[in-house]
This record gives sequence, structure tokens and C-alpha cells, in this order.
Amino acid sequence: LSLPDALMSKQDTIALPLVESSLYPDIISSTVKEENTEEDYILVDLEFYNPNRYRITGLDIEGLTAEIQEGQGATEGNYKVTVKLMNPTLFRSVYKVDRVYYQSAGGSSNEYGYTNRSIQVSFYKPIRTVKEWTSINEDPAGNYRVKNDLDFTNVFSNETRIEKTFTGTLDGNGHVLKNMQEIRNGAIFAQVSK
Repeated sequence: LSLPDALMSKQDTIALPLVESSLYPDIISSTVKEENTEEDYILVDLEFYNPNRYRITGLDIEGLTAEIQEGQGATEGNYKVTVKLMNPTLFRSVYKVDRVYYQSAGGSSNEYGYTNRSIQVSFYKPIRTVKEWTSINEDPAGNYRVKNDLDFTNVFSNETRIEKTFTGTLDGNGHVLKNMQEIRNGAIFAQVSK
């Protein structure tokens, strides 16, 4: 700031505090390392732009529990962390990352809230019963995987049909839906959209 000399002598000099770099760890890529469908977890390698090499201590991911694994560190100017994703409450193929928790070299704990970060991993809600099948109506944007053949004997067609627009993913997993009564318009989904 350049002020006229007449004003400079009237203004007290105020010392500003030194501020540590405000560059927070920012996710730049994610790679699925391992999928365990039996125990329902996914290991993901996350790469961060992290010039200060803050230690990543946690993540908030919508609909998932994220557990930071050991062995994180710098790789060619970036920072790689392996994260175990588990306990899904939402079954999707893309999950919003809400917040990163990190620790500076001096040991202070910090956090940063993301506004538009996500990772691509797929969790599927298991469908083992007719009742679980009909629950698709409660979340037609979800991912579902049929775990065994489903027998719809004595189930009314209005309980079989998914009435809401289905925008999710259904993996039949090689199983059969059998003994369905005649369904209105011959479709088990009223409407499918992607």
C-alpha cells in the first residue's frame, strides 16, 4: 500500500502475525486397491496435493466409514494414503467427501471442509428376500445386488413392481426372479432412467 508521506507519519505500523501456508490437503485422485465383497469393505488409494506433507488423520465421507490405514507418505510431490471404506448406509457408485482431518508437523490438528470432492467406489445393498426386493422403492437411486434366487409365489404384483423411477444399479448376480404374477405393463420397473 502506498500512501502519501503526510499520512504515513500519522499511521502506526502494525505487525501482522506470520501465517502458516493455508494449503490444505486436496484429493486429486482415487484408485481402488482391493474390494472385499464378503466382508463388505473397499481399500482405496487416495492421492492428495499436500505440499506441506500434513499427516492425514481422517475423512468424513457421506454414507461410509473411512479408516486411514498405515503407510501413508509422499510420492513425487504428492501424498498417498490408503483408506478402508466400510459400513455403508448409502449404496452408490460415487460418494461425496465432506471433510479431511490432518495434522501439521508441529502436531496441531486441523480440518478442512470440501465443497465438491468425491470418490468413485461401488457398494451394493444385498437383496436376499422379497421384502428386501420391495425396499428398492425406498431408494430407487441405490445400487443393489441379488444374492440368491427370489421366489415371488403368493406375492401380489403390486408388491413386486418398483413404482418409482429407478436410476440406480441392479446386479442380478446370475440369480432368477421366479413365480411372479402378471405385472401391469409387463415390467417390474415402472420406469428406468440413467
